[in-house]
Amino acid sequence: TQRVTLVKGKNIGCVGSFYAVAKEAYDNYPGYDYYAFCDQDDVWLNDKCERACTALNKYPDCKYLLYASAYQMVDEQLESIPTIMLPSNKTFGESLIIQPTIGCTMVFNFNLLRLFVKGRPDGMLMHDSWMYKMCLGCGGTYLYDDKPTILYRQHGHNVKGGDQTFSQLWKQRLGNFLHNRRSRSIQAMNLLETYKDDLTKENKKLLSDFVACRHSFCKRLKVACSSRYKTVKLSHEMLFRAAVILNKV
Repeated sequence: TQRVTLVKGKNIGCVGSFYAVAKEAYDNYPGYDYYAFCDQDDVWLNDKCERACTALNKYPDCKYLLYASAYQMVDEQLESIPTIMLPSNKTFGESLIIQPTIGCTMVFNFNLLRLFVKGRPDGMLMHDSWMYKMCLGCGGTYLYDDKPTILYRQHGHNVKGGDQTFSQLWKQRLGNFLHNRRSRSIQAMNLLETYKDDLTKENKKLLSDFVACRHSFCKRLKVACSSRYKTVKLSHEMLFRAAVILNKV
C-alpha cells in the first residue's frame, strides 16, 4: 500500500505551499476523515494523531471540525526551551485580533478542507490563521488540547517562531501597531468576500462591521467599544482597540 506521495514544485512561500498541498489533498485524496498540516522541521509525538482523532470523533454530527494542541518548543538539538501558550476565548471576534494556535498542530475534517481551498493564498496572511478564523466564522467546532503533541523546533530558518523574549515581543507588537499595513482589515475583507454564503448570520454581521469601520470614525468607535472583540489578555485588547480608533487595523 502506498503510504507517501511526494509532490514536487517550486518554492512559492509558506502560505502558497500549504495551500498547494491542501488543494492537492482536496483534488486527489478526497473523502478521508481527517487531514493535518505538518512542518518538515518539527517532531510529532507518538500519540498526536490518536489524540486528535479521539477528540474529533466525539463530534460526528458537526459539519466543520478543527483540532489544535499545545506544543513544546525545542532548540535545534530538540532540547526543551521555555514555552508560552497564548490564552484564548476561542471566539470569532477574538480571532480577528489574535491567533492562539499554530498550523503544525492542526487536524481537520474534509468539510473544513473544502472550505479552505475556496480561499486564495494571496488573500491569506498565514494558512493557520485563515483556517482558525474560517472555522469559527462559519460556525465550526474548535477543539483545543492542552497537552503538547509536537516538538516545535526553533532555529534561524523558522518562518515564525515563538521563542521571543518579553522585550522582543512588545517591540514587535508596537512595531506592528505603528507600521500596520491594514493587514487585519484586508484579511477580514477577503474572509467576507470568500465566505459570504458560509458565515453564520451573527459572524457575518460582526465581520461586516469590522470591515466597514475603516471608513468611518463613528463605526470605528463602535467597534472599539464592542465586547464582541474581547480577548483574554487585556494588553492585546487595548492595543487592538487603540489601533481601531486610530484606523490602523
